[in-house]
Amino acid sequence: FYEKEAEFTVSCSYGPGRYDPEYEIEGRDYPLGFVRWTEQRNIQAVLDLMATKKLDVEPLVSHRFLIDQADKAYEMVFGNTQPYLGVLLQYPEVDVMKSVRTISMGTPTNTKDNIGIGVIGAGNFARLTMLPAIQKCQKIAFRTIVSARGITAQSLGKEFGFSSITTDESSMLNDQDIDSVFLLTRPNLHASQTIAALKAGKNVFVEKPLAISIQEINEIEQTLINLERPPILMVGFNRRFSMACCKVYDFFKNITEPLTISFRFNAGTIPTDSWVQNENMSGGRIIGEACHAIDTVTFLTGSPPVRVFAESIGGPSAPTITDDQCFITIRHANGSISSIAYLAGGDRSMPKERIEVLGGGKMAVIDDFREVTLASGGKIRKYKTSGKGHVEEVKAFVDTLRSGENPPIEWKDLRSVSLTSILAVQSIREGIPFEV
Repeated sequence: FYEKEAEFTVSCSYGPGRYDPEYEIEGRDYPLGFVRWTEQRNIQAVLDLMATKKLDVEPLVSHRFLIDQADKAYEMVFGNTQPYLGVLLQYPEVDVMKSVRTISMGTPTNTKDNIGIGVIGAGNFARLTMLPAIQKCQKIAFRTIVSARGITAQSLGKEFGFSSITTDESSMLNDQDIDSVFLLTRPNLHASQTIAALKAGKNVFVEKPLAISIQEINEIEQTLINLERPPILMVGFNRRFSMACCKVYDFFKNITEPLTISFRFNAGTIPTDSWVQNENMSGGRIIGEACHAIDTVTFLTGSPPVRVFAESIGGPSAPTITDDQCFITIRHANGSISSIAYLAGGDRSMPKERIEVLGGGKMAVIDDFREVTLASGGKIRKYKTSGKGHVEEVKAFVDTLRSGENPPIEWKDLRSVSLTSILAVQSIREGIPFEV
């Protein structure tokens, strides 16, 4: 090897790029000068050679069987009754079916007195959490549900009584009977779908996060500015609508001095190859989930973030991804200070979220949104609470649609919370605080 400068290369099937999710799923191509023959270029070259008759694969086919004689083909192969190489099963020619992207479910929809809604996204969160919450609202008409492949949409369409299912987002946005849309897709799609829905004149409820980059936030803001009468925009920051947070907010509402808040997330470990850890799909766990905590402390202090600094674990024994084991410090416009501990290194048997609020001689503790403890004047009171506010946030959104009043969360808060989560990640990367 040394004298001949020989190279030893192990190649996987189809060529470089195979089994690489960034190449196969996200479409990140290898530069031509770095890898000449990738998986895709290999396939393209073979197809080109076949098309120009320079690569003749006809000799590779030893047998042909009509599909209704497939059993004989398998008998030959498994019985090894005669030599074979390539065995083709041939189907009869049929007229090409025209693809259908929208299917009526046969459910009558009354949108005259009801709010017609469309839903994009038919995953578990939609099925188990959001659609049941929407179902609890009065005078709602389930109009259309959209999913990429249509199969999950069909299941939910039947279960919740949608009048139609589709794989075509644009047809739903052009439906005049749809007043509002719920965007329950992956985070990397939120900004573009929000902008498209707003431009179509639809009120928008988009699941958190609103966006995964500062550029996307700017584009959404510019869209709102350009619209003469912008629709209502709501982001799924449900914690602030929970019974627990509302009780603590009322407890401190007459306190004029700044508050200090500690929010601890026992986030749990997620494998590094999960889409949740992929910043291009989810924005990462800080943008995708810690944003809940950032919005909660914004609500409880009654003041938007103006400065953020974050730091994660490190060192030679640290795991590949460290963002989900970090501390985020926030200064609010009214002088309050918040500390968010987003930590994946704990045990799931312990409560997931704990919030402590102090100020004005008072203290409040929220334990996993199941119990609230209030302390003042030397006396302690405990209250049982339940739910993280999913039903309440949907009702608040629907009530706003009917009343025409201001959105449940003002744009300045949606903007500052979203920017703070993105800048927290940037702070970890660069080791410096950022003004929001």
